[in-house]
Amino acid sequence: MLKINGVAFYAASSALMQTWGVVSIAQKQADSRIDDSTAKKIASSVRRFHTNVMEMGAEITAMAAVDLVKTLETSNPGMKFSDLGESLNVIDATLTRELSLVRLFVIERDKSRYFEPEEPPFGTDLQNKFPSLIYDMEEASNCLALGRSTASAFHSLRCLEAGIRAISRCLGIPDPTTGQARNWRIMLEGVQKQINSRWPNSGDRFSGDGHFFESIHAGLVAMQNPYRNATMHLDQKYTEDEAKHIFELVGGLMKKIASRMDEAGKPLA
Repeated sequence: MLKINGVAFYAASSALMQTWGVVSIAQKQADSRIDDSTAKKIASSVRRFHTNVMEMGAEITAMAAVDLVKTLETSNPGMKFSDLGESLNVIDATLTRELSLVRLFVIERDKSRYFEPEEPPFGTDLQNKFPSLIYDMEEASNCLALGRSTASAFHSLRCLEAGIRAISRCLGIPDPTTGQARNWRIMLEGVQKQINSRWPNSGDRFSGDGHFFESIHAGLVAMQNPYRNATMHLDQKYTEDEAKHIFELVGGLMKKIASRMDEAGKPLA
C-alpha cells in the first residue's frame, strides 16, 4: 500500500504552481533566456517539488524534475522560457499519469488516531506482556481506521484467545492439544472448574485472586456468544460503531488480564 503524505501532496502542487507562475509572467518573452538569478530561484523551487513527489512515491516525475534542475544549472547561455514551459508540461503530464495509476483514500480525522498509532492500541503494558498479540492489536486498530469493521472485530476477538490461554496457564490448566480443545466453551468451562475448586465459597470471591478470576471469567463468557461465536459465521457483519465497541471491550478485558499476568500466565495463581 502506498501511503501518501497529504502535506507533501499539497507542497508539490504549490511548488509546481509557483514555477508555472514565473513562466506565465514571462510569456511575452518566451524566446528570451532565463538569467542566472531567476534560474537559481526556479531550480530551488523544482528541488522542493522533487522532494515532495519522492515522498509521494512518484519516482518518474521526480526523475523529470532532476533533469530540469540539471538543465537550469548547466545551460550556457541560459535556458529559454519556452523550453522551461515545455519541461513543466512534461512534468505535469507525468505526475498526472502516475497519480492515475493509484487510488487515493483519505482517513477521517477522528479515525486517523487508530491508523498506525504512535502508542500501542491497548497500551504499552499489555503489549510488553503479550507480545504475540502485537499483530492482531495493530490490525484491529488499522482496520477500524480504514472502515473495515468486520475485520477489526475479528482481530479484536482473536486477542481474547490469548487472554483465555494465559488465564488457563495461570490456573495450571495445560495448553489444549487439539482443535476441539481450543473451543472457547471448553476452555472457559475448564477455567470455571478451577475457580470452583480453588475458591469454593462465594465469600472467597469477594477479593484477591478469587474475585479477579471470577470477574474476568464472567467478562469472557459475556463476550463469547454475542460476539466471538457470531463472528465465526459468514453472515455476520459489524458496523463501525459495533466494531469500535468490541475494540474497546476487548482492550478493557485484556488490560485487566495483563494487570495480573503475562501471556505465560505468570505469576501463577
